[in-house]
Amino acid sequence: MKLKLYDILNTERSTSDIKSLGGGDMIFAGAEPDFGRFNNYGEKLFYRVADKNDYAIQDRTHFKINFSGDEIGFKTLDKPASIFSIGNRSLVRKQSQYPAYTDKQGNTVVDNWSVGGIAEINGNRLSFYSENERFLSTDLTSNGKKAIFGTSYNVYCTNTIGTKLWRIATEAEVWAVNISGNDKFVAATLGNGLINWYQMSDGKLLLSLFAHPDNERWVLFTPDGFFDCSPGAEELVGWHINQGLEKEAKFYPLSQFYEQYYTPNLGARILAGEEITTETTITENFKLPPEVNITKPKNNSKQNDRELIVNVEITDQGGGIDETRLYHNGKLVNNIQRGFKRIENEGKIISESFTINLVNGENYIKVTALNYQRTESLPDEIAVYYEGDLITPDLHMFIIGIDQYKNPKYHLNYAIEDAQAIRDLVNSNGESIFNEINVYFLKNEECIKENILSTFSEITSTSSLEDVFLFYYAGHGVMSEEEKSEFYIIPYDVIQLYGNNELLKTRAISASELQEYAKKIPAQKQLYIMDACQSGGMTEYLTMRGVAEEKAIAQLARSTGTYWLTSTNSEQLASEVKEIGHGIFTYALILGLQGEAERGTNDNKITVQELSSFLNDKVPELSEKHKGQAQYPNIYGYGQDFPIVVIK
Repeated sequence: MKLKLYDILNTERSTSDIKSLGGGDMIFAGAEPDFGRFNNYGEKLFYRVADKNDYAIQDRTHFKINFSGDEIGFKTLDKPASIFSIGNRSLVRKQSQYPAYTDKQGNTVVDNWSVGGIAEINGNRLSFYSENERFLSTDLTSNGKKAIFGTSYNVYCTNTIGTKLWRIATEAEVWAVNISGNDKFVAATLGNGLINWYQMSDGKLLLSLFAHPDNERWVLFTPDGFFDCSPGAEELVGWHINQGLEKEAKFYPLSQFYEQYYTPNLGARILAGEEITTETTITENFKLPPEVNITKPKNNSKQNDRELIVNVEITDQGGGIDETRLYHNGKLVNNIQRGFKRIENEGKIISESFTINLVNGENYIKVTALNYQRTESLPDEIAVYYEGDLITPDLHMFIIGIDQYKNPKYHLNYAIEDAQAIRDLVNSNGESIFNEINVYFLKNEECIKENILSTFSEITSTSSLEDVFLFYYAGHGVMSEEEKSEFYIIPYDVIQLYGNNELLKTRAISASELQEYAKKIPAQKQLYIMDACQSGGMTEYLTMRGVAEEKAIAQLARSTGTYWLTSTNSEQLASEVKEIGHGIFTYALILGLQGEAERGTNDNKITVQELSSFLNDKVPELSEKHKGQAQYPNIYGYGQDFPIVVIK
């Protein structure tokens, strides 16, 4: 039987293109999107389908939006209903009760739009569509005076007699549209797996949401590349960079633009009308990051010596080489920051050499480099095997609690109780996991910069690669007021939180100092927990400072390859509740460590990832119950997962 091309391709939807690769092999692309390769015998060599949500549901009532436009409900084929909240930065499996589209509002009626025909509004047949363009969706404003139409290629806005007010081209079919109750925004589901927000007044594209089919991970981004995302989702979306006809295109995930473009609370800020800018946008004057290559040792090699030399070549691709980072088993162990004059020399190769100590078993080594625009390279990664001694780890636990500050107006209620509870719980329930538990506990007037840094130094000198480091801080945390602001944790003797940057630099602990100790402390498994309140009476500063603080902590976690669990997102105070005698965040932490975070593995151990997942669910539940408003923790995890306690 002679095979037909259709039988070979059999794509999920129509075939878009097909090309010969020579030797009889062909490569094809479909509109799913999907692509694959087959040989001249008709055998598929590989086939890939896009990992995206399919919004092509004929019943468009599934797509809903709230009054302010910052929360949508949607359903995809064969998946439960979900709600995405811009304000809460959350994607949850839940049925939305918000309004769906309407084609009848007031004296306005839209007809003939849902069968791919030529839509009519109040009997006026629309005439502005392109050849072969199908009408797929519609909605009307609350007063019925404007209509939105989604088609095969465009989103249109018209008046009640069908006059086109604006048109925005789309990259895929517009399966559903919905106008917010305040008539300011239009949301639309697209065939490429995105949900877009447009400005109702002129059609300007404001935001795009990629919700992963797992209904957990999400990325929200602007046309200029600013983005917000759930932990780890920054790898799902990125930039396609062409290099001409003779070279392959390159793909850079959003993670490579983290320092410049990661923007916490992005969606709420955009919908509020804020203009978010940076000196150099990705779409203008973009320069490629360096290219890195680990030249020694070889991947999957076996090493006889614990000490290993890692040789790296970094190639300037036109943007210069500003910093090189070496990670061992996910944790930053060395970085080279170039402080000299910026030199961009495309094609120049720099050689670097790092010395590290290996642990028993598999050792994963990763190197990245950043250019002067702070765009990060794609990593080069290798694995090496070392057969050494199997060592039971020690736990080094550094606990800080400050509820009585030198300046009484900064006093807190439960910082000491919170700190003591975490210390006692981990100390008691972690004894079967660790060989020794070394506790360093500072409170109130003991918590001055000199004591804090000397404790970090002691842990640096006494811990080993195999050990675990846990840092818990309950007290104030602020951002400095300067052009390049920095996050600080606030010791006892800082008597002014705002308006005195020099005081912060001399007496507080900066994110840069925390980063340096995270790198210096040998323990590869590190967890930082911060229940850091803003100062009462300073709520007028919370919006911008909260966003900057959150970004600083996110960058700290990512750059160091460590876990960070923090109490609040931007614009929220860490809530203290008299009935439970703790801050809400730490109370949830205690419940999790007592056993509620166990996720059905039946090993009776609570790991960092289990605790992170539990906090994401429990903190908003508790804060809504006790404070009447959901408070959401910030979870950033880039290191190894590891157990903290055993359930007794």
